[in-house]
Amino acid sequence: MATSKTYKFNEAERDLSDFNYAYSLLPKEHKEFDFREDCIANYKEGHPEEFDYVSIITKKKYTAGVTFRAKCSFEKFGAPLIVFTDDVSPNEKGTLIYELHFEVVAWEKGCNVWHVAPNPGAERPVKSSLIAFSGFSIEPNEIADISVTIKKQNGRPCRLEVSINGHNFGCENIDIPEEFHIGITACEGANKFYEFSIEE
Repeated sequence: MATSKTYKFNEAERDLSDFNYAYSLLPKEHKEFDFREDCIANYKEGHPEEFDYVSIITKKKYTAGVTFRAKCSFEKFGAPLIVFTDDVSPNEKGTLIYELHFEVVAWEKGCNVWHVAPNPGAERPVKSSLIAFSGFSIEPNEIADISVTIKKQNGRPCRLEVSINGHNFGCENIDIPEEFHIGITACEGANKFYEFSIEE
């Protein structure tokens, strides 16, 4: 039987105890979300130009067959996204860092799916490869409802099925891990998250 859990990020229902803050190799500072009455955001109220890169992932790991969904928005432009990874470890300060990971990103011209891998010794510490794109318009402050299902193919997880505001597409990648943490990231603009749900 399928089980599901929904995390509401409004003030009355907000509970992040099933998540850890964790970060890719990109941000130099490791900030936390700003708590609002109706959401969590990566900037202080009234200062969307001063946004941070903020990410949380589940403490629990999941496997193929899971569907995860985020309701989010951005102000003028942005990249609120769903992230999943099994490549997580603490740095010297105890902050969780994820290296190889996948991102399903809402932005003003549609949805991108990125494969992001470490890039040691390079000026940019990660190498991002676009593995899928669906083009459509997302307006500023419009709710982007992103749903991602990871499915098995040929006996192992390798297929993503993505739905965002009625637009559906999919892709495959051999690096999708057997087990993974899942979560959300706010970056590249002023982003808000209202809800996150997981269905197994």
